[in-house]
Amino acid sequence: MCECPPQGLTHPPRLPEQEFWRWWLKHRPHLWSLGLRLMQGNRAEAEDVLSITALKAHANYPHLAHRLLKPREWLTTLLRNVCMDRYRERQCRGEFLSTLDESHAQGLTLLPPGFANPEDQLCVQARLESLGVTLEYLPQGLRQPLLLRFVDGISYEEIALRMGLTQANVRKRVQLARARLRKLMKEE
Repeated sequence: MCECPPQGLTHPPRLPEQEFWRWWLKHRPHLWSLGLRLMQGNRAEAEDVLSITALKAHANYPHLAHRLLKPREWLTTLLRNVCMDRYRERQCRGEFLSTLDESHAQGLTLLPPGFANPEDQLCVQARLESLGVTLEYLPQGLRQPLLLRFVDGISYEEIALRMGLTQANVRKRVQLARARLRKLMKEE
């Protein structure tokens, strides 16, 4: 019996591993630009989420390869989910840091599992103090909605009512305040 490939087949069939990397490389530029945009231009964060996405996609590809009709859409969704996980991590870290700051203000010593030594805690404290000083440089019209939104946790609708502004204006002021804070923090 002849072990010849079927007629018309010029290349050996691709192994799942080869196929995965072929279409990963095909969609990587799109995923990179999306990751960079979702991580607000932070190249290091974009690289991290892209790597995590690649690992997750690679791990799930053998199970899903036969059902994937739109790999680009699947990878895009996976990347967005990884970015959302990263945002949630940051938010949890931010809540932890505010707890850390409050406990310091009360004179408590708190060394959480994420901080190996008091030096790490002092670095976090210094960064928080720096942020507090930087907030003072913001105009009151930008600082107030930012603090109401992120410190007090008030909805945009409620802030708009309190300040006599539209919701769109409040959102814009918060956006401008965050952009200025980012710029001021980079200048330090």
